Amino acid sequence: MHQARQTRRQELIVEGSLHLPLSLFDFEKFRRWRHSHRCPDRIRASYLGGMVYIETGFDWSMHYWNGHGPDDEPPPELEKEPCFCIDGWFYVPSTAFELEGFRDWIHSDWFPEKVKATFIDGSIEVHGGREEIESHGKPKVELIAVLGRFIKRHALGDLFAGATVVWPPADLSTNPDLVYCSYDGYRSGRVRQNERVQESERFVELVGAPDLMVEVVSTSSTGKDKHRLRRKYFVAGIPEYWIVDARSKKEIRFQLLVRGEKDYEAVEPDEDGYRFSPVFQRRFRIARRTNPVGHYDYRLLTRKSEAK
Repeated sequence: MHQARQTRRQELIVEGSLHLPLSLFDFEKFRRWRHSHRCPDRIRASYLGGMVYIETGFDWSMHYWNGHGPDDEPPPELEKEPCFCIDGWFYVPSTAFELEGFRDWIHSDWFPEKVKATFIDGSIEVHGGREEIESHGKPKVELIAVLGRFIKRHALGDLFAGATVVWPPADLSTNPDLVYCSYDGYRSGRVRQNERVQESERFVELVGAPDLMVEVVSTSSTGKDKHRLRRKYFVAGIPEYWIVDARSKKEIRFQLLVRGEKDYEAVEPDEDGYRFSPVFQRRFRIARRTNPVGHYDYRLLTRKSEAK
């Protein structure tokens, strides 16, 4: 296991475009990287006593830092270990590049609440920008409303928005847009709610394989949602994965993926555009029209059906 982990390509990925390898904590490697083509021209980078300071030019951190600012000192527990310091206040410790350390980091008091962080095979991807209203916020609200009502009406389980899902055998921790856990999944032990601090009665993680994961694609999360998470969700044993991409003005790209033998398989739509969900035993279609003020109005449509 230790030998396999040494081969992982560990890096910090910020907003889907800035890649910072873990090797930058070594001063000589930082120097070589800083003067190579792999260091983007748009950033400023410096090294001081094991701390790698990066000025990205992104504007997301200032909105979500739990009251801290760029003039604050780093948290005391980070002063003795290598860290990335992003834009003066977002600290990513070297210990976060292993799954247990990552879990400690995202549940610490100084982690920004609205930053989404994903751990995949030793790499960390963080997204902190505001959600795009028309292509992300609105379709997500519609999915929550319709699926939430359906799940509650039929007493099927729990629907979560923004919950942390962890599956150690797959080396994965993520924060999907929606997660559905059936009561059968709880009863079988396939998934459970977890206290990070024992006897705290604060359940902050879902550990295991929920029935359904849903991601609404943003520009900064395209590669993660469509490729890296797809691969890891399959490894983790997630039965069904929905990918909703509403960024195009021409059409909504809705992939309803179910587990096959070696990968997820996309469910083809029927003649009316509905796709069959084995998890819910229903067919679903996402429609969009223009509302009276010229903005988008989304509808998650569903109908009873039997699998073909």
